[in-house]
Amino acid sequence: MENKIELTEGKDMTLDKFVDWLNEKFGSKESGKEFTAQDAYGYVKRGCVPLSYGLFKLKQVDYPKVGIKLIRIIELSEN
Repeated sequence: MENKIELTEGKDMTLDKFVDWLNEKFGSKESGKEFTAQDAYGYVKRGCVPLSYGLFKLKQVDYPKVGIKLIRIIELSEN
C-alpha cells in the first residue's frame, strides 16, 4: 500500500513557512511586531487565525510515516 501525500501550493506549509506567510500577507501583528513561531503555533492550536486578520481556519495534518506535520490553511470565504 502506497502512502500518498497530497499538498496544495500556498495552502499546505510547515510552521516556518506559515510564519513567513503571516508576515507576507498581513505585514505585522496589530502591535506592529512581526509574527513569530509562537504566534503561529498558538493559532494552529486554536484552529484559526484571529478574526481581525480574516476568516482562515487552520488544520494540522500529520504524516507520521515520514515524520512531518503540516499546516493546512482554509480560507472560509472560499466556501
